[in-house]
Amino acid sequence: MFKFNGELVRKAHKETKKMKKEFPNINYQFQFGLEMKYLLSEIKEVENVMVELRGSKKQIAWAEKIRAEKMEDWKKEQDDLKDAENKKYVVELTAAAKRIFTVENASNWIDMRNHSIISLARADMKKQLMTVAFDIGNEKAFADRYEVM
Repeated sequence: MFKFNGELVRKAHKETKKMKKEFPNINYQFQFGLEMKYLLSEIKEVENVMVELRGSKKQIAWAEKIRAEKMEDWKKEQDDLKDAENKKYVVELTAAAKRIFTVENASNWIDMRNHSIISLARADMKKQLMTVAFDIGNEKAFADRYEVM
């Protein structure tokens, strides 16, 4: 287990040098970034760091309580999802849940108090999908205007 300090950076450089030696064509900075991301993902404390909430003192106190409950529920859900057959869905759901936990406004947490983290994550996934579909639609509409003859 590494702490975020010089030891972690030295380990990332060491692994990057190994990769660079084995695959000379790779970009050192890019590979170093990948190694840092991997090593940071190994640190358990990083997972449990919550963003600082913004709002009034009352809002922040209430929102922290709500967020803690949601985190507890999410940990239980994660245990249930370990046995799921559709691993891609689980990965997407987990990424969406992580995005939900980065919400900084206390008022948003208060507004989300009656929703489960799964329903919020699904709504986020739907929003992401709709954004991609909209972008694809715009590209197609643009491409249709300029057909190659």
